[in-house]
Amino acid sequence: MQSFKIAHRLISSGKALDASRVAFVPAKSTDLPEIVELCVSRFIQIEPHIKALGLSRQEAAPIFELIGGNSLRFPYSYKLVDQESNELVGFRLFSIGERGAKADDEEIDLSHFSQKLLAFAEVLDRLKGETFEKLPHINKMLRREITFVVPEFQRQGIANRLAHYGLDFDQLKADGVQGLVSEASSLANQSLLEKKGYRMVAQVPQSVYDRLGIKMHDGTTAMKSFFREIDAVAADVRLERKSDFF
Repeated sequence: MQSFKIAHRLISSGKALDASRVAFVPAKSTDLPEIVELCVSRFIQIEPHIKALGLSRQEAAPIFELIGGNSLRFPYSYKLVDQESNELVGFRLFSIGERGAKADDEEIDLSHFSQKLLAFAEVLDRLKGETFEKLPHINKMLRREITFVVPEFQRQGIANRLAHYGLDFDQLKADGVQGLVSEASSLANQSLLEKKGYRMVAQVPQSVYDRLGIKMHDGTTAMKSFFREIDAVAADVRLERKSDFF
């Protein structure tokens, strides 16, 4: 753990680094500690809801352990590794959402969650429920939980490439997946999804924010979910891959 922290300090100067240094690597359950560490050291600095609630790294860690642990049970997540420092510099967490499945927090003891973290978890759960209500014809979806790239490697197309990287759409369809959904909180992610053809299907009502005392202050109005049918995503990705080949 100490060597990870030292490497982390080496790239935290704010200087832009070359995207060609980044390797896309399938993420495994053994990567959870590093992913959680990156969440509580870097991601919480930019996530609008966590900033609005003022969650500390200690308070926020359990929700990332929960989301990361669940996502890494499935073979769809990737991590970004700086090949020069061997440091984790980003990740994409995917899970599977199925209609009628128990929510993660129904099976896990949340007594160690602070009141502020419980508020954040309620926003997430509310949006997941709202999404299925708005998509009555969808029973199984691939869910993008969190995508994050450290600022030193942003604005170089990495997040765009990571969006659907490594997905086998034929296998996903064979497994019964009907579409992809992403719950996005930042304006940047919401804009990226719209540019990729996703449509906004649900958002957390303002009444929920008022009741929980969450006051957004950076332009984000609400956490929203974006959905796209799997055939449409697959068609676009095939075109992108063909374009890259030529």
